[in-house]
Amino acid sequence: MRGRKPDNRKDIIVGRARMKGLKVSDLAKRCGLAPSTLYRKLRNPGDISIGELELMDELIGFSDEEVLYFIRWRRCGR
Repeated sequence: MRGRKPDNRKDIIVGRARMKGLKVSDLAKRCGLAPSTLYRKLRNPGDISIGELELMDELIGFSDEEVLYFIRWRRCGR
């Protein structure tokens, strides 16, 4: 039986924000979210909308591989 791959979407978002010198609360505000909302969504990354991912991409710059990872994860309903 194959196990599920670990979900590291939170680590990608937090890591990219830190690379840009942003705290998660700063990223939330720039995305138009309350910090508590983004923290909740990071605990369950499936709740992050494509629109929110697009905003984050503009701010913190995901790699092409990371974008595909997010999209595939959503599409497969993991």
